[in-house]
Amino acid sequence: MRQISPLDAAGSLGCGRLALEYPQKDMSEADAADAGSKALIGLVGCVKTKLPHAAAARDLYTSPLFRGRRAAIDPRTDTWFVLSAEYGLVKPETVIEPYDLALANMPVSARRDWSRTIVDQLRSQLGDLGNFRFEIHAGHAYYGYGLEDALRTAHADVSVPTRGMSQGRQLRYYAHGAAQHFTRQGSLGSARR
Repeated sequence: MRQISPLDAAGSLGCGRLALEYPQKDMSEADAADAGSKALIGLVGCVKTKLPHAAAARDLYTSPLFRGRRAAIDPRTDTWFVLSAEYGLVKPETVIEPYDLALANMPVSARRDWSRTIVDQLRSQLGDLGNFRFEIHAGHAYYGYGLEDALRTAHADVSVPTRGMSQGRQLRYYAHGAAQHFTRQGSLGSARR
């Protein structure tokens, strides 16, 4: 497995923050059929607790929160990626070194730059983002500074199942409710459009 170098999150990429509020809208049958034909891509936010040595990204993060996020996404998606504050968009099998950087501690401008970099990396990996459904399992710092907006602007379907939940509530959700939620409603049942 290859190792990658750190992302320069403070690089300048231009433009400001896009509007973040989307009204709730029930999906029509046509919307649901269209969403069902798009491949599901999982985006899983990194966490602070890591192994003390290099490891595949899927194994580097050791907290119950990351394990819950991974378990919710891994068996259901066509492809998933880790959203790393340090390395950007990381394939689960890519070996990376542990680090101590959190988006929540970065200036807003750096979070916006990071989000634009993630979108560029997704386009490089996937092509037309409008051909996909994205399910984001991460905190607001990871999707709320341009990532979610850019995906929607690219005509992708986006779901953030744990939007607005505290960390404790997310842990309970992943421990008890995530599997039932997805079985009952499907991954886009709570999508905000």
